[in-house]
Amino acid sequence: LQMFPLKNLNDTNWSLLLEISSNAMYGWSNWISLIPSCNQKILYCEDKIALTGSAFLAQLYQQQRNVTIPIPDNYVNQEVRFRWTTSQENARFMINKVYVGADCPWFCSGHGLCRSNGCQCNRGYILPYCSPDPSMVLQGEILPIQLNANLSSWSDVWGHEKCSSNDERYVFSKTGTRGLISSELSLVGIKYIRIEFDTCFNRTQIFDDPIHVQISTNNGILWNNLITISCRRESPQRPWLIEIPTDEAMRLYLVRIRLFQRVTTKWISNWILNKFEMIPEKLPRQLIGDGTLSTNICNYKYVEIINK
Repeated sequence: LQMFPLKNLNDTNWSLLLEISSNAMYGWSNWISLIPSCNQKILYCEDKIALTGSAFLAQLYQQQRNVTIPIPDNYVNQEVRFRWTTSQENARFMINKVYVGADCPWFCSGHGLCRSNGCQCNRGYILPYCSPDPSMVLQGEILPIQLNANLSSWSDVWGHEKCSSNDERYVFSKTGTRGLISSELSLVGIKYIRIEFDTCFNRTQIFDDPIHVQISTNNGILWNNLITISCRRESPQRPWLIEIPTDEAMRLYLVRIRLFQRVTTKWISNWILNKFEMIPEKLPRQLIGDGTLSTNICNYKYVEIINK
């Protein structure tokens, strides 16, 4: 799947929806999302596709990428139809190949194509799960990386803008969805993730939309929620310490980390990422503390005025 900016506007703030129609359940004339978004209480909410359901954000598919979507169990053994649709005019996208069939182990870890006889792994990944080939991947390439306020070190970033002409930091403030996705990294020897935000800037602003910190062991096909972060008005700059689950898959495979937020109004529930750290299992105790971080306040009201 590849999605392109809107003509003339160069805007990637649009989405593509994968829908399904089942004659047995709804009749061929009725189309619904293959997987509804996470604002509904459904099976595929936090532990599967997470907040986007089967809607694909153009910000994340400007380059051609494989897409794998699990079909919910209630559609098994039925005749179904699929369609891709968008309400946005002048939207352009491209679909190269489509495979509908049996599940492949671990969704080929997001590094291969699912075939009827199993995975066809990308170069550098080996069967049966398309895990990294130790003979081709240097150890240094899969060691944990440091991610911080330098957003260029993240694989995908969207929903942000500069605080002001005098403040070079980026505030996640736009409407729709906001977030970051890391490159693939290893959690071998990692015990905690520590995140420092600048939120609730003057403690009077509304912060009703939580930030979801999620992890994927299959290159972003499925996401598991590690923690849901809401504003702590008593100490908004205090870091969040997240313990890595004792899941063997997270120790064996490369993972991606995602910070994801869905909002309906611009300049509501704003946040700045100050620091993102991987903390090893063996580390002096004083470095695992959650001391308060002092930061400069983002003059986001000034940005709002000059953007009107």
